[in-house]
Amino acid sequence: PEDVATLSSLQEAILEGCAPLVPPDGLLVYATCTLEDEENVSQVTRFMKRHPAFRLEVGPAPSEALQAPGFLHVTPQRFGYDGAFAARLRRVE
Repeated sequence: PEDVATLSSLQEAILEGCAPLVPPDGLLVYATCTLEDEENVSQVTRFMKRHPAFRLEVGPAPSEALQAPGFLHVTPQRFGYDGAFAARLRRVE
């Protein structure tokens, strides 16, 4: 749990640092190699609340890998790979 909190804070700082660098209509892909919600869906949800210029975008992915529209969620049990997460964020302004 301490590692999750530490990594989540670091990931938030990385997202905050990258956000201003994305041009209008640009794409920011947030990806992790963890299955922890705090580092994945919750992180992206908080980011989008702070940055309303970004919208979640559904990219090409197998439907069984989509946890919810726009959230790619790969589990070892289902895909035979290490756990992974990704979200595509389009800057609309």
